[in-house]
Amino acid sequence: MTGADSTETGDMTLATRPVMVLRHRRLYGVAMGLLVIMNVYSTGWAVIELLVVLQVWPQGLWNWDAYGFFASLNWQQEVAFYSSLVLSWACVWLMLRRSAMTVPAFLLSFILYRVDSLILSTNVLFNGIAGFPTFGPILVFQLLLTTLIINLWAEDVLDRDQFWKKKR
Repeated sequence: MTGADSTETGDMTLATRPVMVLRHRRLYGVAMGLLVIMNVYSTGWAVIELLVVLQVWPQGLWNWDAYGFFASLNWQQEVAFYSSLVLSWACVWLMLRRSAMTVPAFLLSFILYRVDSLILSTNVLFNGIAGFPTFGPILVFQLLLTTLIINLWAEDVLDRDQFWKKKR
């Protein structure tokens, strides 16, 4: 191509570079926002559980038995949930660093969250609270977030070599 606006740099022209940078910023912002929203939601459940364990959660605050529900959870479900939560918050830190390690960390967090959901689906008390109607929207939310994170990695917004570069 010829002309000042179309000087080629790799596979992208200078004319399209600002558009791509703006697109990457928007995708990054949406992904980060969704990740934080998901983490705040999950952390909210962890806080409720902590308050129940400490026996400071008010009885009858909601129309379900919080004490009975959290007492009915098994250790496998707890490990899956809290591991997913820790990994998900680590993903926020990795995203802030623009690290490609966000992709495997988030995928592992996603799998652990799904394991948690699968175990919860067998809990009679959970199905009485919200149960399956909450699975669909959360799954769609997580799949959208997965797509955004992988897209950011594929477009080199998340740095693939960050952990292997030597400091100068």
